Amino acid sequence: MECMGTRSCSRIAIAAVAAASLLAVVRAQGPAPLVRPGAHFVVHLHPGALPPALAGKLADESLAAAESAWAKAAEWLSLREQKPPAIHVYAEAAAYRAVEKQHGGGGVPIESIARLEAQEAHVLLWPALSAKALEIVGLPSSTSQAIVQRAAQLSAAQFAPPAVKDPWLAEVFGYGVLESMVNPSHKFGLEPAYDTRRSFYFQLLEERQPPQLKSMVLDFEVPAKRRDYDDEEERKCTMAQMMATTGAGWAKKLLAKTTRKVTARVDTRFAAIENVLGSDWVKTESLFSKLGGNVKPMWKENLPMTALRGNRLVMVGNDDHTASFHAVQLPKKGSDYTLRGTFELHPCGDDSCRLQLDWDEKSMIGVFFRPGKFQVKRWATGGDWEMLKEGNAPIVAKQPFEAAVEVGKTQVRVLVGGAEVGTWPCGERGMHGRWLMAVNDCVVWIENLRIEYPTAKK
Repeated sequence: MECMGTRSCSRIAIAAVAAASLLAVVRAQGPAPLVRPGAHFVVHLHPGALPPALAGKLADESLAAAESAWAKAAEWLSLREQKPPAIHVYAEAAAYRAVEKQHGGGGVPIESIARLEAQEAHVLLWPALSAKALEIVGLPSSTSQAIVQRAAQLSAAQFAPPAVKDPWLAEVFGYGVLESMVNPSHKFGLEPAYDTRRSFYFQLLEERQPPQLKSMVLDFEVPAKRRDYDDEEERKCTMAQMMATTGAGWAKKLLAKTTRKVTARVDTRFAAIENVLGSDWVKTESLFSKLGGNVKPMWKENLPMTALRGNRLVMVGNDDHTASFHAVQLPKKGSDYTLRGTFELHPCGDDSCRLQLDWDEKSMIGVFFRPGKFQVKRWATGGDWEMLKEGNAPIVAKQPFEAAVEVGKTQVRVLVGGAEVGTWPCGERGMHGRWLMAVNDCVVWIENLRIEYPTAKK
């Protein structure tokens, strides 16, 4: 059929391009998604190469995460029902990235996006774990938390049209919902991801640069680097925490329709903030500084996944990505110290976890724990792990064991179950650089991980 005019031809061409783009995205997504309709959300899990039973399990857990967000959003906003938004979860990075690219994404690749006007969210299953690891840990914590955040944002957008105009409002609300669920008392040291979201402020305070709230609120630049994006996310979660101190009605006030005339995004944002915190910005900045002064993170997460499950942390990585978190504070200079905790190994492709000591920006010492043995290794930038010492240790897979690494002036002692299993002479190495917990393709449960110092003699 021939076009009857230039405008008709143009419309047909645009429609054809859009259809081709959509078809390309659908093909990139692979097998048909598993659809889980819930009372308030509909989850579409795009399984990629996941085994069917595992994909079904992850789809169910994704829906449960979304519905848990609804419970808190409904409580804070007095919601009774909503038209169920769609949340797409992708097991394959290529499928997710295709959708991210189609919808513009942002300045840097991220692991989830929300399209508030379209009432849909897209979330990458991250980190990419082996099927065996996923069977053990279920939906990765980073994915579950992203679903909670995006679900809360979609609910906020239905409640408050201004949140569509400036998604920042919904994003602040989303962090409020998430952290009220994972760490309602705002305690540091419970979950590395929570502490990590405050690292930007901690760094500023360490550098004696008190953060200024108003200048941060006015920052509308698209993040050019991942560090910029992470910094911006930290500001939102801290804003949500501060607003929550004003009382239970903070969320409604944040998302309320303003009575003042607004002509720009900055007007919308300022009006929303002043609805919650008042128009006295000197008082607000003082409150913000006070909150910042209480920022004392214990952990910094380097790569997921580490999650709080009951009174233990569960941690897992893969062959290509080491999951790790490091202690924010370095060991005290000139002092002996002990790293101690209780661990439980569930091997997948690998069978070990490790405490890494004395990272000096060039090399580190790793103390590995694996079924039946311990190992002490050295790693230097650009190289592989070099074996320094190994020996037998009473470690059994899937059974908890207490382990300790005692660092003295001349040697390192390794203990399992309270008994020494080996030593390594550290020689001239200072051993007071950064320390961290790390694992690859092995699930490790961690309880009461800590650093201890000798008790002063009376």
